[in-house]
Amino acid sequence: MDRFFLLAKVIPVSYNNKKAKPRYKERLKNLARPEAKRQNKYWKKSDGINLYARVYYFHKGSREHDADNISKPVLDSLDEILYEDDCLVLDRQAVKVDLMAENGYSLSDELPSDWYFKLIESIDKDSDFLFIEVGVISKLAVVFGGKE
Repeated sequence: MDRFFLLAKVIPVSYNNKKAKPRYKERLKNLARPEAKRQNKYWKKSDGINLYARVYYFHKGSREHDADNISKPVLDSLDEILYEDDCLVLDRQAVKVDLMAENGYSLSDELPSDWYFKLIESIDKDSDFLFIEVGVISKLAVVFGGKE
């Protein structure tokens, strides 16, 4: 699979926070730039592909952030670093994961092992971080109905 991963030890800034957003986006760019280069990822419109993006905000305890407002600055910050324009992202998922919640969470076994272990380590040690995955859509799936 053609995917990019980034683990960013940051507290996300909402799309609506006009004052803090520029510094936050610059910080994400600085974290993403070397990782995109290391993973040899950059998608252009001329590639004729569509992308999906998953932005997970892991935190401990209550946070006021709306999940949908967290993902937009992240995707904007990846412009010209990971892809030519975030209009290539057709499918976006934003999730807040409270690590202290009783209902818990489960991790996918589809992560490459090095990223799986980085994620586990951050869950154990850090209180706030983003885990970002962007990849090529092989087939756009539209699913209706709730998840269990």
